[in-house]
Amino acid sequence: LSPFDIAVLYSLLPVCTGVVANNEFRRIPVLSYWMRLTGAIFVEQGNAAAEFSAFRLMVERLKGGKSLLLFPEGYINQGKDLAKFKRGGIHSAILAHVPIVPVSLCGTNKVMRPGGLSIVPGQQVLVQFGEPIEAWKLDAKSRKCIDLRLRDRIAAMQESCGQ
Repeated sequence: LSPFDIAVLYSLLPVCTGVVANNEFRRIPVLSYWMRLTGAIFVEQGNAAAEFSAFRLMVERLKGGKSLLLFPEGYINQGKDLAKFKRGGIHSAILAHVPIVPVSLCGTNKVMRPGGLSIVPGQQVLVQFGEPIEAWKLDAKSRKCIDLRLRDRIAAMQESCGQ
């Protein structure tokens, strides 16, 4: 919803977590510094070789015990509904045999609007964490559609906040 999503989640997560983010986030000075310190993986979207390299790094980090924060839409969604999820990052969790924890954010777009860097104080933000999905334990057909299952779970969580 907003560049503020990352800051909100970093403030709530109990472990040091690297974020998987669009290469554009490297241009936000303080945020990119903070992201690099926590093990961020920047993805150059549209460059197949760079995307594959980032995917391999995601699997490697997850297998090594690092937690990663992934926004499966692949961009800041300014629409009312969730956009289609990209499967690549989601499948890194399957290959690494780690659970996927659905997360829903509501209201961060009112704190920091997409494209802006100023913060609007006094706004309410709701963050919900869903039950983990152990996708590597699913049958092949269910693993192939994990993006749809994850999207449905997050959409249901967002209904409770009027998103």
